[in-house]
Amino acid sequence: NEIEIINSTFENIEQSSSGNGAVINAELRSGSLLSINESSSFINCISGTNGGGIYSTISGGSIELNEITINECSAPNGGAIYVNIDFTTQFTFVVIDSLFFNCKAKVNSSLQYFESGFGAGIFVAGRGNYDILSNALDLRGMKFYNNSADKSGQTLFVVMSSLQDLCKKDEGKYVKGNYSDTQSIVGELEGISIDYTIFISQTQDQIEQQQHHLQYYWSNIVTLTKVNATLNTSNTEPLRFVLEGQNMISGQLSVKIVELRLKTQDELNDSTDPIEITGDPIIEQTATFSMSNYSWLEYKKKWYGLLASNDKRIYVGIEQKERETLGLKVEIEEDVNDIEEIQEGIIDTTQTEPKGSNVPWWIIKEETITYSSR
Repeated sequence: NEIEIINSTFENIEQSSSGNGAVINAELRSGSLLSINESSSFINCISGTNGGGIYSTISGGSIELNEITINECSAPNGGAIYVNIDFTTQFTFVVIDSLFFNCKAKVNSSLQYFESGFGAGIFVAGRGNYDILSNALDLRGMKFYNNSADKSGQTLFVVMSSLQDLCKKDEGKYVKGNYSDTQSIVGELEGISIDYTIFISQTQDQIEQQQHHLQYYWSNIVTLTKVNATLNTSNTEPLRFVLEGQNMISGQLSVKIVELRLKTQDELNDSTDPIEITGDPIIEQTATFSMSNYSWLEYKKKWYGLLASNDKRIYVGIEQKERETLGLKVEIEEDVNDIEEIQEGIIDTTQTEPKGSNVPWWIIKEETITYSSR
């Protein structure tokens, strides 16, 4: 079966029942084709479940979207489009020169966590192993602007076991659309590298811990193994940081220092020397930098963690994981010329170290001290 839609407009259509896809709900099997092209548009189409404008399950069929516009459409998942694909079949899902803007993926509190708030433009649910060489999933022609998802994937959210391989191929070429590695909001493209059949059984914590910005997969990720800070008030720059790890790039490395306890604090900027990096990036490196202002450091009361990045966009900590900081150990060096101040700053050894250092993203975003090499 072949369905072709040409130069058509679908506007102000709402799926009031619990069905998927306010305009199109298509089940495509072997030999089936859904083609929408030549300036067709979907405007203000709303679904109560999946796919504000279009919903489709693909088991051997094909979808081609060519020069279409989807504007102000919304759904719990896949504000514009939701596709559920069986990767074990011969299929294609191709987007060519098509615009997604002002679309939304809205949270529905009556649904399970995984059922809402993901992928305002497109939600891809993948089942089975995807053949990377097939290029059957091709979003190169996806253009987007001003979409918003209540949870993740402001434009795109992808669930598939081979997501990492897909994103690493040609530096994300087949999922990026008009995404810019330096200018776009990093949360535009997100996903989780597990099969959709597993995704639907995951808890909120499991999903949040495993999902990534898609740029993470094609970025030059830092590996951190140890981070220490030393405070000596007799020095011109009293606070000195030492990072150990691999793949830290001189002139590009930046860090975020994160409080592991809740409080309100603005970002602090401190003028000092650039981050100095020594060692072999493959075997082991050491990066050091200092700060003259240490008034923000409440080492007697708070624990801190650290994230690092080579591009000031994708920050990682423990085991190259986003959002999971590597614990920062603060040491105090005694200053004989200022013994009273040092005594005042002795660490309270009775405090309990927090379990792990997995910090919610909003804490990292709002309560960090960011320092970059020049």
